[in-house]
Amino acid sequence: MAHSTHIFDRFMQAIKSFGIASYSLILVFIARSMFFSSPEQQHITAQGLMLGGAIIFGLALTKVIFEIVPTQET
Repeated sequence: MAHSTHIFDRFMQAIKSFGIASYSLILVFIARSMFFSSPEQQHITAQGLMLGGAIIFGLALTKVIFEIVPTQET
């Protein structure tokens, strides 16, 4: 159990390392959704937010994998 929380801490650190970029990206999408209030634009913005979140999640996960895998082998 302690090992899984260690992986979770690493994952959270990886997310925090992308934090400033992700927060600014989310703020940009929120601002866009306020200015363009047509339903089509809101749909595009929602898709963009999900895509941005998925990319950040993927980057953080990749970083954790590349950090953990070498330490497990030694």
